[in-house]
Amino acid sequence: MGSQTEVDGTLFFTPSEPESGRELWTSDGTVAGTVLVKDINPGPGDSNPTGLTEVNGWLVFQACEPSSGCEVWRSDGTADGTWQVDDVVPGAASSGPSGFTQSGPFLYFTAEDALHGREPWAIRFPPSINRYLPAPATATTTTRSRSTS
Repeated sequence: MGSQTEVDGTLFFTPSEPESGRELWTSDGTVAGTVLVKDINPGPGDSNPTGLTEVNGWLVFQACEPSSGCEVWRSDGTADGTWQVDDVVPGAASSGPSGFTQSGPFLYFTAEDALHGREPWAIRFPPSINRYLPAPATATTTTRSRSTS
C-alpha cells in the first residue's frame, strides 16, 4: 500500500491505482471518506509520495513530478491545500528530501544538490514564503544557501 501516517484523525496513505498511479490519499475510515487528495503527477504516472510526516497539523512529504523532480510538499488533506513547499534543486532535477522534523519556526530535512551533495536544509514552516532560509544562529546544523557564488 505504500506509506501511511495519521494527522489529526485523518489517515494519509499512498496506494497505487491504474488511473492515477501512486498518489496521496486520505481516509476518515469510511468508504465515502476515502479519496484521492491530489494527482500530483497527473495521469497514470506516480508522484510516489514518501517520508509522510506530521508536522504541527500538516502532512509534509517528498513527491515527484516532471517539472520539478522530487521535492518537499505539504498537505492539509485537500487538493487546494496540497502544494510544493520548495524546489530545492530548481528545474526537473530532484533534491530527494528526507528526514523531516520541525523545531521552532523551521522545518529541517536533508536534501541533495550538485554543489554540496546531501546536507541539512531548513525552511520556514508553516510556509508563509516559499524560499530557503538559513538555520537559526543557535542551531548546530550546517546549512547552505542557494547561491553558487
